[in-house]
Amino acid sequence: MNILQLGQNYFLASGHQRMCYVHPHDESKVIKVAKFAESTVNIKNQNLIDFFYSKIIEDRINDLSHITRCYGWVSTSMGEGLVVDRVQNYDGTPVCSFYDAVLASVLPTELERKLISDLNKYLSVNQLLFVDAVLLNILLQKINADEYKLVIVDGLGARKLTLKYALENAVYPLRKYKITKQALRLIKDYKKVKARAELNSL
Repeated sequence: MNILQLGQNYFLASGHQRMCYVHPHDESKVIKVAKFAESTVNIKNQNLIDFFYSKIIEDRINDLSHITRCYGWVSTSMGEGLVVDRVQNYDGTPVCSFYDAVLASVLPTELERKLISDLNKYLSVNQLLFVDAVLLNILLQKINADEYKLVIVDGLGARKLTLKYALENAVYPLRKYKITKQALRLIKDYKKVKARAELNSL
C-alpha cells in the first residue's frame, strides 16, 4: 500500500476536528485528516460526512463554483485522508477565510453583502445543505484582479450521520426549509462579525 507522507512542510491549515495538508503529489489538491484517531464508522466523522455528501450531490450538481470537489480517500502517515480541491487566488497567492476578511475590512461592505447574497442564491438553486453556516467555513477567493467569490470548504451536508440528515436530503420540503434557515444563519453570523470589525476600528 502506498502511504503518503505528510509533514510540516505540507501543512496548510487546522480546524476544530481536522488538519489540512497540501497533497504531496498534486499542489492543486489538499488532504483533510482527523486531528484525533476516530473510527471511520463514527457518525460524527467529518471526512466520512463530506464523502457521503459528495456522493449524494454528484449526480445533480454540475456547478461547483462555490464548493470544492471531493476525490476520495488516500492513506497517509497521519491516517486516512480525504482529497479535495485546493482553493487559491487566481495569481497563486494564499486565500483567507471570509471571517478574517470581514474582520479586517478587506472589502467594502456593499461587496461583502453581495458575495453573501450570491452564495445563498447558489445554495438555494442547487439545493445544498450548508449546516454549519458560519464565515469561518468560507474562503474568500480572488478570481481576477477585480473580482472575488466565496467558496465553502467545511460545514456542508451534516454535523453527524443521522436519520434527520437522511430525511433532509431525501425530502424536498425539509431540504428547502433547512436551506432557508441556513441562509438566515449565515447573514446573522456576518452581522455579528461585522459588528466586531466596526468595534475594533473605533
